Amino acid sequence: MPRPPGLIKVSHLAGAAIHYARAPVADYGTRGKARRVSLMPQMADQLHKCCELLWRVCPYGPAEVVVTAGGYVNKPGMHGKGLAFDLDAIWWSMDDFDRPQPIITNAAPHDTGRYLGTEAVLRMFFGGVLDYWTNRAHHDHWHIDLRDVGFRRGSKSAVGFVQATCLHVHGAAPGPLDRLWGPQTRGAVEVVLGDDADLSRMDDWVEFLRLTFERGWKCCEAVDWEG
Repeated sequence: MPRPPGLIKVSHLAGAAIHYARAPVADYGTRGKARRVSLMPQMADQLHKCCELLWRVCPYGPAEVVVTAGGYVNKPGMHGKGLAFDLDAIWWSMDDFDRPQPIITNAAPHDTGRYLGTEAVLRMFFGGVLDYWTNRAHHDHWHIDLRDVGFRRGSKSAVGFVQATCLHVHGAAPGPLDRLWGPQTRGAVEVVLGDDADLSRMDDWVEFLRLTFERGWKCCEAVDWEG
């Protein structure tokens, strides 16, 4: 398929260097090596905004390295349009006294709070997110793309995220993690937000995402969402 016009090369996101860590360049789970990725400007701009917010609200502060598995790829779909980005890991400075541990996406089952909390911020900016609970192909990265933001009950990836979050972050039982919206999942959301909660309302969706980040990351101080 033809290469979309207007692609730009991006080497940093909100000050964090973009790296690549897949064989044969570097081992997955490492910081990898610096790489520029091709993206459409609107995708790059949204990634910058997302990372700016994440660095501001994260207890670790600004990240040093964002590890990607790619942006534009010559294939059908959002990658082929330059409107998608695969996120493998986020690394902070290892020189810090507390030595913050990286987010590495294949560790999601053992790092559910930070993983789902980070994904909550991704979902504030990107309507298309595929994660560890989507399928095996996404165990080692988040796929994020530039679709309209918001919760849709028919979106299996969004429902799967809500179910995993209710269970692992909020301690509310959503029923089986089957990625299907139903009364048990709705009841778990109501435990988190209240009896009149409706995630299809943008205000409720954003509040659910904010609470997921704060509880997932165990933020003990007020989070500066407005900057």
